[in-house]
Amino acid sequence: MKVLWLSPWFRTLSVAWANGLRSDGHEVVVATTSQHFDAPALHPADILFRGPWRSRLGMAELREAHSYVRRFAPDVVVTEITRDPRFLLLAPAGVPLVITTHDARAHDAANRTPLMRRLSGGVLGRRAALEVCFSSRVKDELGPRRHPVEVLPLTSEMPEDATPELVGPADRRDFFVVGRLSSYKNLPVILEGYRQHQQSTSFRGDRLVVVGGGDPGCPIPSDVEWVKGRFAFADLAPRLAAGKASICLYSAGSQSGVQVLGAQCGVRTLVSEVGGLAEYLPKGEVPLPHRDPGCLAQALDLLADPERAAADGRRHRELYLSSFSNSVTARRWAQALTSVVDGANGMGRGR
Repeated sequence: MKVLWLSPWFRTLSVAWANGLRSDGHEVVVATTSQHFDAPALHPADILFRGPWRSRLGMAELREAHSYVRRFAPDVVVTEITRDPRFLLLAPAGVPLVITTHDARAHDAANRTPLMRRLSGGVLGRRAALEVCFSSRVKDELGPRRHPVEVLPLTSEMPEDATPELVGPADRRDFFVVGRLSSYKNLPVILEGYRQHQQSTSFRGDRLVVVGGGDPGCPIPSDVEWVKGRFAFADLAPRLAAGKASICLYSAGSQSGVQVLGAQCGVRTLVSEVGGLAEYLPKGEVPLPHRDPGCLAQALDLLADPERAAADGRRHRELYLSSFSNSVTARRWAQALTSVVDGANGMGRGR
């Protein structure tokens, strides 16, 4: 297949899947932007928009990209829903379109979908041959659609060659909250759960480490380490891999890239019962109620034991390798896209 992948927001994910498809013999062009922090290297065939779309540079880049896509002649287009019109204009008419939807609804007021993205979503939805989401919960929330909806597993945004070695019990320490802070990250409940753990007989001196910028929604106590701002995977991964647990006790959401990153690093992630977070847990593990700091404290009490933390981390790494690695998820993408192309060709729309 020839695949055109339009990815203004999720460059790291798209590059990972594109490289997986290329390794199986498919031709892929990723069109993306330069706005990403710690962005992965692009393939020589990829398109990079450096200028804002309203700028002279942005318009010149669009003309060049449009000619390039026409020569590439894709069999299928995968696109995110975006308000940047350049990406909408790059999808050739008559070529089957696959749209990706990470969330069916906004997590909180800070995540409201802008009007232009809602309008472009309607345009793309009318053209879509398939919609891909990343948890059954999101599929259920989307409701009836004019086109098929398929659930594919999310992968980690960190390149697989950056995966750290599994860390043994002797070097396990601390609990982590990772990612841009917002109200749905539920930090006040996490802080209360950690405080209760500190007061228990199971406490072994592990710190709570918050990594990421944004608005925590509450004061951060002095005994909690806050690594503010953006982070690089090269700095985060070794420390996260040596953690006893990562915490995603969200009060809203769909699925979590942080959860998948934790599994890749070999650390257990404690998740809430909201959205599709439980769908990414190893068999036998259960999510925690997001309003109950006491349940979180009990989980931290258990994982304070480094032997338990290391064993659980190993199970999460095994789940990542079998179900969420770049190579596994790219094969699932190949199957889905092949089906779309075959269907289009069968109806006379293909090349």
